[in-house]
Amino acid sequence: MKIAIVNLSKLEDISKLKSFKLDMGFLEKNNIDYVDYASGRSTKESLYEGFEKAIKDKEVSLVLFYQGGTTLIKFLDIINWDEIVKYKKQLCGLSDFTHLSVLGVENNVKSYYGFALKNVTKYFGHKKQKEIANFLNSMTQLGIGDGDVQYDCYQSDIQIIGGHLCIMIYMLSNYPIDISERALFIEYHDAPGQDFSNLEYYLDQLSHLISNNPPKEIILGHSILYDENCDEIDFKRINIFMKAKLSDLNIPIRCVDHFDKLIPMS
Repeated sequence: MKIAIVNLSKLEDISKLKSFKLDMGFLEKNNIDYVDYASGRSTKESLYEGFEKAIKDKEVSLVLFYQGGTTLIKFLDIINWDEIVKYKKQLCGLSDFTHLSVLGVENNVKSYYGFALKNVTKYFGHKKQKEIANFLNSMTQLGIGDGDVQYDCYQSDIQIIGGHLCIMIYMLSNYPIDISERALFIEYHDAPGQDFSNLEYYLDQLSHLISNNPPKEIILGHSILYDENCDEIDFKRINIFMKAKLSDLNIPIRCVDHFDKLIPMS
């Protein structure tokens, strides 16, 4: 079995990115069997063709999205979920990937939220890189659902749905998604210059949306904001703020760093 590298989040040829050789080197160094369906493709049509090939490849067990971005929304209406289910694929990514993972949950497709391949050696330390490699190797060596996935996954008795806060607001506004029996995972990050007033606005929108369709619990992920000097604001400080803003919902709220613990969604 193999993992497949795909890209629907930016209309660009990933092989031309500075980190590409290091990223692929990470896979090779850790003996991860993979097939690259993203390199050499930069148009919407060609990138989607690569994604379709990954889905239909019978040797592929996990489809890994190379990066986050802003363009996956362009593909939502053409993705064939019957094929993804038929070929028993699992999906992994973060950020823009939220679009796909949320619909994946609705279609009973297992998804993991927490990392992408781009800059994996830059953003993760040696220990976490090893855990990621073990996770990817468990998919290629054991196949789907066999054995223990050697990654520090978040454990919950409630099935999870969610992802990037702004994207979740869009998805909940535009799709008939029932979250009443699930835990809602959210994290927020945006460009430098954003502050708590921006986050407060999005949380108000979310609160309104889920007031009549409340989840069993809310899981706050590793959210990123910046101060006036463009310095990253502390993770704990943001989650204290988010907890306070969502407290009126009277729903249990937990915090987890999704860069440290992979979030399994189903």
